[in-house]
Amino acid sequence: MAAGLKRYKAQGVVFTRQAPLDHAARSFFTGYPENLCLRVGPHLEPSLRALFDRLSNPRSKLFLLSSPDLTVTCLNQGRKKGHH
Repeated sequence: MAAGLKRYKAQGVVFTRQAPLDHAARSFFTGYPENLCLRVGPHLEPSLRALFDRLSNPRSKLFLLSSPDLTVTCLNQGRKKGHH
């Protein structure tokens, strides 16, 4: 390719998990909101931050992952080298 650029092809993978979650999925989805809160928490209004904390806290009665109706769909997008 011109200018030394490499051609890449976008590739997406979708997966869905439903309650009850196995240990690996529960660990992953418990850690994700903790990481997200570190990034966005300082920008939330106090009342919204309090709600977010209750929904993402495993010890809270409102913890989202404890819902028997839980369904989570994730989209992972990556790149792989394309063919000429």
